Amino acid sequence: MKFRPFAYALSLLATPAPAANLSLSSTIDGDSYFADPVLTGSFSQINLGTGLPGDIDGAYNLADLGKSNPRLFGSGVDVFPTESAFGVGSLTYSDPLGIGSETVPIDSVDLTQISSDISVVGLGLITQVTGDFAFGDLDASDTLSFQDGKLSGLDLTLDAAFQVDIGGEIVSWDGLLKFSDDSFSLQIDDTEVVPNPFFNPGNPNSPQFLQAPLTFDFEGQLDAFVPEPSSILLSAFATCLMLLRRKR
Repeated sequence: MKFRPFAYALSLLATPAPAANLSLSSTIDGDSYFADPVLTGSFSQINLGTGLPGDIDGAYNLADLGKSNPRLFGSGVDVFPTESAFGVGSLTYSDPLGIGSETVPIDSVDLTQISSDISVVGLGLITQVTGDFAFGDLDASDTLSFQDGKLSGLDLTLDAAFQVDIGGEIVSWDGLLKFSDDSFSLQIDDTEVVPNPFFNPGNPNSPQFLQAPLTFDFEGQLDAFVPEPSSILLSAFATCLMLLRRKR
């Protein structure tokens, strides 16, 4: 039987593209911070403390935000265990053909590491309530761009929220998580009504509920704007070349 190398290569390219992964690990700016103006009057900032993993970078007096030596509430809390090195998570997509300019959809995204990067345990020690991050669904605008098989662009925007269980009711402070090429941004700046933890029914100046703003202001850059290589497409071309050489 006589092989037809070119047709064989095309048949390989026509098969479903293999899944590939892209790490979203990022280096976050040191002045990125979390602020709670009403419930605790505190803020937490990555570059406070010693700058080493395990340092005290949380529960500083919000009145000192931007100052070189902010006052610490109590013994403080480690809110950013890995400092600026955020794991964030990863996404999956189908490998492009590797020819010219291509745009492919993002198939799935895993952002569970953010709850460790910005320690929800540490935040809970400050706010005295249990919270976690939640993110919205992907849509058609969430894509990766490639030029001749090389990653050239990333466009991913998701609804983001920090959600807290208060008395069995979920209260959600909403914002956006965005990746634009090699940049990372998590922005939540929202105000929600919550029960006053210091409510005193005998005090007319003690409201039962409070307008409680929370701010998460985090910016940074992706560490590696390069997807994990897929060997399947390379193998197809290698096979084609080998068959062409045999024919000669």
